[in-house]
Amino acid sequence: KNYNAISPIMGTGALDVMISAAITAFILICLFMIIKYRLPGFVAVFALTLQVACQLLALSVPQFTLTLPGIAAVILSIGMGVDANIITAERIREEIADGKSVRAAIGSGFHKAFSSVFDGNITVIIVAVILMIFGSGTMLSFGYSLLTGVILNFLCGVLTSKLMIKSLSCYDKLRKPNLYGNVKKTEKVVKFYQNRVKCYIVSLAIFALGIVCIFTNGINFDIQFKGGAIINYKYTQEIDTNKAATVAEDTLGRKCDVQTKSDLTSDSRKLVLNLAGKEGLASADQDKLTNALKEAFPENNMKLSDVSVVEPFIGKDFAIDSTKAIIFSAILIILYVWFSFRKVSGLSAGVTGLIALLHDVLIVFFAFVVFNIPINDSFIAAALTILGFSINDTIVIYDRIRENKLLYGNKMPIEEIVNKSISQSFTRSLNTNICTLLSIVVVYIFACIQDIQSIKSFALPMIFGIISGCYSTICIAGPIWV
Repeated sequence: KNYNAISPIMGTGALDVMISAAITAFILICLFMIIKYRLPGFVAVFALTLQVACQLLALSVPQFTLTLPGIAAVILSIGMGVDANIITAERIREEIADGKSVRAAIGSGFHKAFSSVFDGNITVIIVAVILMIFGSGTMLSFGYSLLTGVILNFLCGVLTSKLMIKSLSCYDKLRKPNLYGNVKKTEKVVKFYQNRVKCYIVSLAIFALGIVCIFTNGINFDIQFKGGAIINYKYTQEIDTNKAATVAEDTLGRKCDVQTKSDLTSDSRKLVLNLAGKEGLASADQDKLTNALKEAFPENNMKLSDVSVVEPFIGKDFAIDSTKAIIFSAILIILYVWFSFRKVSGLSAGVTGLIALLHDVLIVFFAFVVFNIPINDSFIAAALTILGFSINDTIVIYDRIRENKLLYGNKMPIEEIVNKSISQSFTRSLNTNICTLLSIVVVYIFACIQDIQSIKSFALPMIFGIISGCYSTICIAGPIWV
């Protein structure tokens, strides 16, 4: 029998960076929630801690491999957990500002927030289940991680938080309105619908920039999509994989990812070089690379072991699976939104929600193109994360439009209802995206400090995707629905 160990493709320091970044981001999010929402924020911190602990336990039970998309799903789940608590906290503040007692405001706040949290979670569950049915590898990891996160979000972010806040409010000292944040009643309605053309122009300008960059920079596909060559070198002692990648790229002029591999029975070590490209590696280039590595690592006794050509296996199979997943997810989301919002033009709500999703995925894609980031698992992770986060964000706006439509009926024009609904949900959308953006920015900063390219190539497009998700929810989805 052969027993091999291979180093992580994200880099040996990637795990430490992700853990350090996650702890830092979590602390910052907790501080933000407590400062902004006070007592509900404190409860949210406890609920989030419980959710993360249970999700890590759920991921360890079936022994799923935690891939980069899987980590992305955990980040998305935390963002949705923050979102559920922010929605209820904002609703409680509104009810107190309307003159209700704290106990009554808590009950009414959770009741009014339930539908938006429920609908948002159902749409994300649809995506997660479809990914698990049609996907394998990265898609399966993302789908399972997301499904467990959404279920735990509902249990912790809604049920546990509700039980805790209601219990705490039984004490007289914890029924003071100022413990539930700023409860001043402010009703400023922004004319989002009337300014929709300006928003469309901004989006078209960004798309135009992305298209120009496609023609100037091209689309940089990684080895999983366009194939290439894998070269194995035997070596001794410790070796710097980052330096080896730099030597290979400078020598061959091709993108290179480097891993180390060890045979646990014979104690032999191999350096694995993954070269992206449509062709293999000519004999002359092999000799040139071997000489360059021997010169760079004279003490490691570098010896060429074997060279193999890689077919673009993900390019075809993954494209087919992704297409099926996207089509079925789109159909089911439209059907569910159509049913859930049937009293207020549900079919158009589903279609316009998908338009907003397409907008956000294109922004993520153009971020990869503009910054010349290779299209690989990082793109899959970022795109899937933004899909889940954006549809959840959009559903909250639609839920508020539905509520106001039923409240005002024909007494208020639909344009004004949309403006009012978006304005009422603006603070919630902004605060949720600040928390999620904060976590990704921290991850990116840590990755830059440690110079871990695999994490940087995931976090940077995610930053643009989160900003786009907030923008499309507020400025695109609602106005288009009208």
